[in-house]
Amino acid sequence: MGREELIEYLLKLSEGKLFLINQLLTLTQQQSEGLESEESHILNEIIEQKQNIMGRIDVLDKEFVSKHDLLKGEFLIDNVETMQADDKNNMRLLQDKIREIQMLTEKIQQIDNANIERLKKNMELVKNELKKVKFGKKIAQGYGNNKVTDGISIFVDKKQ
Repeated sequence: MGREELIEYLLKLSEGKLFLINQLLTLTQQQSEGLESEESHILNEIIEQKQNIMGRIDVLDKEFVSKHDLLKGEFLIDNVETMQADDKNNMRLLQDKIREIQMLTEKIQQIDNANIERLKKNMELVKNELKKVKFGKKIAQGYGNNKVTDGISIFVDKKQ
C-alpha cells in the first residue's frame, strides 16, 4: 500500500468508526430515557446493542492503529506541513475526523456517567424499599406467632 492509499484507508476506517460512534451516542441517549421510565427489558436490549457496537469499534481501532503505525513508520510522517498537497488535505481530514470522534466519545462518556449516577440512585431507592418490606415482614411474623394462643381451646375431662 502506498502512502495515499494508506491515508485513504485510514479515512474510511475513521468514517466507519464515526458512524458507529453516532449509533452508540443514540443508544446511550435511549438508555438515559429508559432509566427514567425504568423499563428493564429495554435497558437490557440497549446494553446488548451497545456491547455489539463497541466490539465492532474495537476491531476498527485495532486496524486503524496498525495502519497508522505503518504509515508513520514506513513513510516517516511526523509533520503534516512536510507532505504533498493531496496527502496534506487527506491528513487534515483524518485529523478532523479523529477530533470529531474524540468529541463524540467524550459526550457519550458524560451521558454514561450521568446514567451510572441515576442507576445508583435507583438501586439505593430499591434497596431502601426492600429494607422496609423486610422490616414489615418481621413485624407481621411477630404478630403472627400469637395466633396459636388465640385459637379455640378445648378442655377434655377424663375423670367421668
